[in-house]
Amino acid sequence: MSSPDRFREILHRPLTPPLWPKVRRGLGAFVRNIPRILRWSIRGVGVLLILATVSWIVLSMVSCSRLESAIQEFRSDPTLKDPLIDPSRQVASQDNGAPYFSAAFSLLEGLGNDPGYMTLISNRGWTGLSETNKQAVRKWLDSAGVAFEMAERGARKPRCVFERKLEGTRWQIPLLEVGKVGWMTGTLATRGRMLGSEGKNEEARRSIALAFAVADCLREDPFLPSQQIRASWHALVCWAIPEAIGSDPTAKDLEEWIKAVPLPERFDSALDLGLRGDAFGVLDTVDGPMGEYWEAIRWFPVNTPSSLTRRLNDPWARFDAAKAIAGCLRVIPLCRRPAAEAWFEATRIRAEIGRQSDFPSWISRHSSNLILQIEKTRASLLVTRAGLEFEKIRAETGRYPDRCETIDPFTGKPLLFESSPARLSTAGPTTPGEPSRVHTWTLRGK
Repeated sequence: MSSPDRFREILHRPLTPPLWPKVRRGLGAFVRNIPRILRWSIRGVGVLLILATVSWIVLSMVSCSRLESAIQEFRSDPTLKDPLIDPSRQVASQDNGAPYFSAAFSLLEGLGNDPGYMTLISNRGWTGLSETNKQAVRKWLDSAGVAFEMAERGARKPRCVFERKLEGTRWQIPLLEVGKVGWMTGTLATRGRMLGSEGKNEEARRSIALAFAVADCLREDPFLPSQQIRASWHALVCWAIPEAIGSDPTAKDLEEWIKAVPLPERFDSALDLGLRGDAFGVLDTVDGPMGEYWEAIRWFPVNTPSSLTRRLNDPWARFDAAKAIAGCLRVIPLCRRPAAEAWFEATRIRAEIGRQSDFPSWISRHSSNLILQIEKTRASLLVTRAGLEFEKIRAETGRYPDRCETIDPFTGKPLLFESSPARLSTAGPTTPGEPSRVHTWTLRGK
């Protein structure tokens, strides 16, 4: 057959029956079955809702039981006493330095901001300022004399207990002094640098000693942030001492400087106080209606559901609360272990707890940070005292000792004694297995 004939055949071939009748019959069948489909869909949704409700009820029961067990375990531990209501916090007014420190903070705050060179001084030292800037800072520091005198009066008192009223949860107690402590401590450290550079050795030493005393006014505050700020500002004051001791101190001067630097034993109870206070803060938060729990943790940088879905999330919140209490019970005993071992164990506990965005992880992260900060501060005090001792021996004999006997709390070995450049330093863990220098003292002699 030729191509034209085949083409004509295709054109005249009858078309296939149209599909519309079949489609119409199918649609009709579907419409007739809609009531049945709806009935089964509603039944399916109902079954799913029933299963979800039963699951939620079971989860609620299990989470309530888990949280109750965790709370009971916490309360039954005879070693855990609430430091906020400890009878030892009662102090006679004539022995309490807290009112004087509070007045000193208010007086300093009333002077307004410093001329803006505190950070520059911390990084470069007093000599890093121009003469014009030095005059501005000196004038501002001189105007704070009354505040410094009030702080000295507080430092002479044997106790320092700030008033803390427990209303609601302890997360809601305002710690107004925490930020002000750092402000005055840094100001006094700067003043010590200035006086030391001007050759006023005794006044510089008094200013640095007062800076340590102001940082230590939080020593009886049973809160983790208070103990962490207290420790960190002690370490920062240590960095100001090399410039504060002046250019050519005598052996007698250096002996007095050694006395001015606190012993690391000052922080023997800090870790236990901070961790126990934080643990009771967790207990206050979770031992009550879930509405109070959601209101309490919304102040923390953790992921929380919206108000519409909080009730649905209550079981998971209770599991988180139980996990947070269990984490506190595991971390508190670490205060009795060596520094490096406690830090590594706290890091392991933190890794086991899991995500960084939930409540128990937030608690474990800050607990482990407190452990590390306190031991870093101990190390800073040890290095500073050892450095001053080395400088004293050189002032007496004309040469440095051949080795350092001071033990690094992180390694259990003597402090690092390096020759190029000549310095003493301590190593501290940032992550397990990766040491890094925490504090150094550069030796002045050749």
